[in-house]
Amino acid sequence: MDGRRESSLYEASAPSTPLFRVLPVRDAQLVIDSFERVEHRMSLVMHFFFTRLFRVQPALRRIFPLGDVESRTFAATFFRFIVLHLHASSQLRDLLHRFGQRGMLDRVTVAEIDAIKLSLVGAVREVDGSTWSVATAHAWEIAYAWVWGAMRAGARTRTTK
Repeated sequence: MDGRRESSLYEASAPSTPLFRVLPVRDAQLVIDSFERVEHRMSLVMHFFFTRLFRVQPALRRIFPLGDVESRTFAATFFRFIVLHLHASSQLRDLLHRFGQRGMLDRVTVAEIDAIKLSLVGAVREVDGSTWSVATAHAWEIAYAWVWGAMRAGARTRTTK
């Protein structure tokens, strides 16, 4: 067994942010609003995201190799899908749970998930500019913890690992 499995999300402790069965409507709306402000500049958001991500977690190039347009396009599409479905959070939670059950988190550690959060939220904040607020930042924190919590819960229910 390698060190990666030892620090995988199967054994991760619960996040410090409380998880809800459904994402609070106000938080979902703040995240959607900020996303809609930057969506027309998504290529810039993703550029900032990957630049930040590889600066703090260069090992994640194993998942998003330089020049792998398909994996980077999937990341942007997955991000967009999740954000635009936050209002349907009970259905989204079930889908994210299934992603966790199917092993979507098998290749990442808790530290890498944190780096993804910091890089993603930082990229959106940078492109969102002067409209970014403390409330928006808090909503992104809640939403991110909720999304990854749903996936982590699914990963913990896997019968085969």
